[in-house]
Amino acid sequence: MLNGTYYRSIIKTAVLLGTMILVGCVSVPDVIKGTTKTPVEKLSSVKNAPELYIGHEGRFGGKVLSILNEKDQTRLEISTLPLAGNAAPRLGTASLGRIYAYVNYFLEPSDFKDHYVTVVGLITRAC
Repeated sequence: MLNGTYYRSIIKTAVLLGTMILVGCVSVPDVIKGTTKTPVEKLSSVKNAPELYIGHEGRFGGKVLSILNEKDQTRLEISTLPLAGNAAPRLGTASLGRIYAYVNYFLEPSDFKDHYVTVVGLITRAC
């Protein structure tokens, strides 16, 4: 006959394996994976040494504060938030700073203002 310690050990192992399987299923959607294996996600690093990151791919997310349609592009002003494992902004966390993301076509402002987004693209300059 087996004792209760053995059963508790089996249950702990099963829970641990279940958690590991669930964590393994979290992935970044293809549309925001980017073209490099590890896009820059630490805005603080970019802010501290922007010259090191210009030309690198970055992935940032957060709340759209404003949207401005220009002649050939749309500018999103985003209050950035830390990203979760699936690259979605972590709601309820403090802003890391602001970025401008440019899209080479028209975006309807009412579809994006005050919404949460994740963007990926080349870092072209620091403000």
